[in-house]
Amino acid sequence: MKALKRMMGWVLGATVVVASSGYAWGFANQESEPRLEEGPVLDVYQPVAAIPLGKILAVRGQVLVVHANAPERYWARTGLPLYRGDTLLTLTDGQIEGRLSDGSRFSLAPASMLVIKKGVFDQERKHRLGDFFLGAGKARFKVEDRDEFTRQEFKVQTGTAVVQTGASDFIVWASWTTTVVTALRNTQLEVMSTTDPTNIIALAEFQRTVVEQGETPSMVQAVSPEEVDQMISDFRYSPQLELSQPSGVRPESRSE
Repeated sequence: MKALKRMMGWVLGATVVVASSGYAWGFANQESEPRLEEGPVLDVYQPVAAIPLGKILAVRGQVLVVHANAPERYWARTGLPLYRGDTLLTLTDGQIEGRLSDGSRFSLAPASMLVIKKGVFDQERKHRLGDFFLGAGKARFKVEDRDEFTRQEFKVQTGTAVVQTGASDFIVWASWTTTVVTALRNTQLEVMSTTDPTNIIALAEFQRTVVEQGETPSMVQAVSPEEVDQMISDFRYSPQLELSQPSGVRPESRSE
């Protein structure tokens, strides 16, 4: 637990310094606490002996990828595959956009940490699932509804909250003690505390709730269109992703 707190404090405090032979993030195992240890940051990406869950759509600045149960760290590059247990770490100048095999998308703002815990895209059984852990920072998730699937599950967990949905567009900001969940357009979410999953708050579009450590979600708050526009500007999506983009931002090229 202390290691996780230290890691998220380091990210949020923007004191991360990564060099080719410096410090980077590691994992004790796929589902447990991250730990900080020395090790190289490699330019040559080594894929995992498993089926990818998705791919990286775009990278800006410095972003690290850490495979589960592996000491190596890699600089993220557009087009690289993503696997179960991968951790994405954006430095203070870093942003990354990714997509799972089912078409759901995510984007990380600078100084953020996201773990891809699980992904399912089973067309035969008509089941799709995405499961993430946002340890620190800010992330946007867009899950489009697909009528051909009878089971559509998408979950984001933080240190204090769990967000569940089927198809939505929403932003999560997380620290070790607080989570802020904001629902964007055409969205329905269920938000609960990690300590009391029976107390569920429902969010509709342009609504927000806050979950403090050890507390149930706050009362639903309305979010103004101006505030939503400001929040979206933290994520520089391009027109190719069919998401909002602040004016004056030129999209970078993608490898599909």
